[in-house]
Amino acid sequence: MSVSEIARLKVKSAQRATFVKEAHSYAKILASDRGCHHVEMLQGVEDPDSFVFVITWDSREAHKTFQGSDLGRQAISTIVSYLVEPPTTSHYQSLGLPG
Repeated sequence: MSVSEIARLKVKSAQRATFVKEAHSYAKILASDRGCHHVEMLQGVEDPDSFVFVITWDSREAHKTFQGSDLGRQAISTIVSYLVEPPTTSHYQSLGLPG
Protein backbone atom coordinates (compact mmCIF):
# COMPACT_ATOMS: atom_id res chain seq x y z
CA MET A 1 0.00 0.00 0.00
CA SER A 2 1.35 3.43 -0.92
CA VAL A 3 2.08 6.06 1.72
CA SER A 4 2.09 9.83 1.56
CA GLU A 5 4.96 11.68 3.16
CA ILE A 6 4.04 15.12 4.47
CA ALA A 7 7.11 17.32 4.94
CA ARG A 8 6.72 20.77 6.51
CA LEU A 9 9.48 23.27 5.85
CA LYS A 10 10.19 26.82 7.04
CA VAL A 11 12.47 28.72 4.65
CA LYS A 12 14.71 31.73 5.31
CA SER A 13 12.78 34.75 3.96
CA ALA A 14 15.74 36.21 2.10
CA GLN A 15 16.29 32.90 0.27
CA ARG A 16 12.67 32.08 -0.59
CA ALA A 17 12.91 32.73 -4.36
CA THR A 18 16.08 30.68 -4.68
CA PHE A 19 14.56 27.91 -2.57
CA VAL A 20 11.54 27.70 -4.88
CA LYS A 21 13.85 27.20 -7.89
CA GLU A 22 15.86 24.54 -6.05
CA ALA A 23 12.66 22.88 -4.85
CA HIS A 24 11.50 22.46 -8.45
CA SER A 25 14.77 20.65 -9.21
CA TYR A 26 14.36 18.58 -6.04
CA ALA A 27 10.82 17.62 -7.08
CA LYS A 28 12.11 16.41 -10.46
CA ILE A 29 14.71 14.25 -8.72
CA LEU A 30 12.04 12.82 -6.42
CA ALA A 31 9.69 12.14 -9.32
CA SER A 32 12.44 10.28 -11.18
CA ASP A 33 12.80 7.75 -8.35
CA ARG A 34 11.00 4.50 -9.18
CA GLY A 35 9.44 4.34 -5.69
CA CYS A 36 7.89 7.81 -6.00
CA HIS A 37 4.44 8.22 -7.55
CA HIS A 38 3.60 11.88 -7.02
CA VAL A 39 5.17 15.10 -5.75
CA GLU A 40 3.30 18.26 -4.84
CA MET A 41 4.70 21.41 -3.24
CA LEU A 42 2.42 23.86 -1.44
CA GLN A 43 3.31 27.37 -0.24
CA GLY A 44 1.65 29.00 2.75
CA VAL A 45 -0.82 31.76 1.96
CA GLU A 46 -0.62 33.42 5.39
CA ASP A 47 3.09 32.61 5.76
CA PRO A 48 4.85 32.47 2.36
CA ASP A 49 8.03 31.17 4.02
CA SER A 50 6.20 27.94 4.95
CA PHE A 51 6.09 25.07 2.48
CA VAL A 52 4.64 21.59 2.49
CA PHE A 53 5.75 18.72 0.29
CA VAL A 54 3.23 15.93 -0.27
CA ILE A 55 5.08 12.95 -1.74
CA THR A 56 3.45 9.62 -2.51
CA TRP A 57 5.76 6.61 -2.24
CA ASP A 58 5.32 2.89 -2.86
CA SER A 59 6.04 2.43 0.86
CA ARG A 60 8.00 3.89 3.78
CA GLU A 61 10.79 1.56 2.73
CA ALA A 62 10.86 3.15 -0.74
CA HIS A 63 11.19 6.56 0.91
CA LYS A 64 13.99 5.33 3.17
CA THR A 65 15.78 3.80 0.17
CA PHE A 66 15.66 7.16 -1.63
CA GLN A 67 16.90 9.00 1.48
CA GLY A 68 19.83 6.60 1.76
CA SER A 69 20.87 6.86 -1.88
CA ASP A 70 23.68 9.19 -2.99
CA LEU A 71 21.23 11.19 -5.10
CA GLY A 72 18.75 11.40 -2.24
CA ARG A 73 21.34 12.59 0.28
CA GLN A 74 22.66 15.19 -2.17
CA ALA A 75 19.18 16.51 -3.02
CA ILE A 76 18.09 16.66 0.62
CA SER A 77 21.26 18.48 1.73
CA THR A 78 20.64 21.16 -0.91
CA ILE A 79 17.08 21.76 0.31
CA VAL A 80 18.02 21.75 4.01
CA SER A 81 20.52 24.57 3.47
CA TYR A 82 17.59 26.99 2.89
CA LEU A 83 15.68 26.07 6.04
CA VAL A 84 15.33 27.98 9.30
CA GLU A 85 14.90 24.72 11.23
CA PRO A 86 14.89 21.00 10.45
CA PRO A 87 11.83 19.87 8.50
CA THR A 88 9.13 17.80 10.15
CA THR A 89 7.98 14.73 8.27
CA SER A 90 5.27 12.16 8.82
CA HIS A 91 3.84 9.31 6.76
CA TYR A 92 0.13 8.73 6.15
CA GLN A 93 -1.93 6.09 4.37
CA SER A 94 -5.24 6.56 2.61
CA LEU A 95 -8.43 5.36 4.24
CA GLY A 96 -10.00 4.98 0.81
CA LEU A 97 -12.81 7.45 1.40
CA PRO A 98 -14.85 8.44 -1.65
CA GLY A 99 -14.32 11.81 -3.27
